[in-house]
Amino acid sequence: MLNVLFKLVFLCLSLAVLVPVSANNLTKTQTDTLLQQLSDQDVRSFDAFLSQVSSLNPDLGAITGVYRSGQVMAAQQQAELFRLLGIYTRVRYAAEAQQVLAELVAIPTFLDDSVAQYDNPAFHQIAARLEALAVEFGLSFRNVDNRIYEITLPGAPADNTELVALHAHADVVPANAADWVLDDGTQLDPFTLTEIDGRLHGRGAEDNKNGILAVMYAMRVIAQEQLPLQRTLRLLVDTTEETTGEAMPYYLERNPLPDFNIALDGGYPVIIAEKGYGTLLARLLDFLYESGHVVYMKDNHLVDAILYAVSNFGLDYTGRQLGIGFTDDFMGPLTASLTYVKVDNTGMELITNLRVPKGRDIGELKQEILDRLAEWSAMSNLPLDLELDIAEPMFRNPEGQWIQTLLDVATENLALPREFMSSDGATSIHDLPNGVQFGLAMPGIKYTGHTDNEFKTVEQFQLDLQIVTEMLARIGTLEAM
Repeated sequence: MLNVLFKLVFLCLSLAVLVPVSANNLTKTQTDTLLQQLSDQDVRSFDAFLSQVSSLNPDLGAITGVYRSGQVMAAQQQAELFRLLGIYTRVRYAAEAQQVLAELVAIPTFLDDSVAQYDNPAFHQIAARLEALAVEFGLSFRNVDNRIYEITLPGAPADNTELVALHAHADVVPANAADWVLDDGTQLDPFTLTEIDGRLHGRGAEDNKNGILAVMYAMRVIAQEQLPLQRTLRLLVDTTEETTGEAMPYYLERNPLPDFNIALDGGYPVIIAEKGYGTLLARLLDFLYESGHVVYMKDNHLVDAILYAVSNFGLDYTGRQLGIGFTDDFMGPLTASLTYVKVDNTGMELITNLRVPKGRDIGELKQEILDRLAEWSAMSNLPLDLELDIAEPMFRNPEGQWIQTLLDVATENLALPREFMSSDGATSIHDLPNGVQFGLAMPGIKYTGHTDNEFKTVEQFQLDLQIVTEMLARIGTLEAM
């Protein structure tokens, strides 16, 4: 009965005018209170959940009554209903999802140099587990040549071909088990999900197997309730995000480009800008000399390297020493940091990492950097061989209904200021249309992905299930993005 009412309600809503709905929805404090009230109750369906909610909180009975009666719901009522749907996902499936996370963490999906990633048995194993989950959840699964795993929930209107892609990844960075030791001496196994003091320790618990499950459980609930989606939702699980990055380009060359792209591998609330990533490689020439058929390094080679680094980049990390520094009011300053030095019998290489905000033409900036370093090289009589590459920065227009909805969902559920954010790092959606980051890391809290003892708190894991469900329900049913 409830899924029929969903269809009737949203058929009427499709004729309604979209209005901002950020005000007067359940706050984080109200949600926490409701979760506490439901903590000892067994919830088996959304219908039963609504009955329990109404009995615990009469103020929420009104929205339940309007929904069940099939009356036309105002935009604010729709938003409130979807918040309840997110809370339901958390209450109903959090424990189960944590068990599945343990299964995924146990699969060691890190790079094995002896075999191509797409031939790695660990990735075949995780693909099989995700396919089984998709079938169980009523979702379609497609393994694209062991590069990308597609999990799809199709939209209802045949004439609407809009595709929203959710981006996560199954690969992880390697872990040295000997280094996974807590401050109290507890030894952890990186590939055994271990709950200690409200933290779920394990490689991939935060980066990024949790993101896969947040989307899949959200899709499961949406499919169960038969929400009349106005567009197709598709989870794209990458297998090379932590290494070569080859899987996504391979996929996009052979499949439709998604219209909207949301990465769940960044930060909350909504990241609409990513700096352009740049690498400057400098090889010090005139570095070796030969004597008696033996090649020697010049005695002053380290002095030359220090001279290059200090003269051109200094210690301010903002490029002003080289004269290339600038700042964007939203994205912040250009940064330049010497991150790598290599010395061998062929010479010396120094790599400077650049992060570039919007505000400069990238081609002109690259040429300016090369010209300034060439000028310094000539003045210092220190020959340099330079290679420079800088990607364009990403900046998304925040005016669309869909992106405003993302901001509402994240900031209200997390009690964050309602403002978009920028990131110094790039994700898989950097060059894709309408690409943004939507979690799952909290701002101001140390990110533990890639570190020893990596963890996701139980509270945040459950909250992600809740937030992603509400987000997908709301953007999936928008009349226009």
